[in-house]
Amino acid sequence: MSVDYKYDNKPTPQNLDKIHAEVATSAMTDKKIEWCRWDEETAILQVVWTDALGAADKAILDGIVG
Repeated sequence: MSVDYKYDNKPTPQNLDKIHAEVATSAMTDKKIEWCRWDEETAILQVVWTDALGAADKAILDGIVG
């Protein structure tokens, strides 16, 4: 079951490859990112994980996409 994390108000193009790279080198314990997508029309960044993230990993992800 995949878990979807959405980030609103991302009006500029997002570097999706950079998100994957930063997750891989981060201190996160769960690095099972499946994919991410940025929608220009809605300005929403969607990041999908294999499993739900714990609070610490979610905070790191928030910092990466922030």
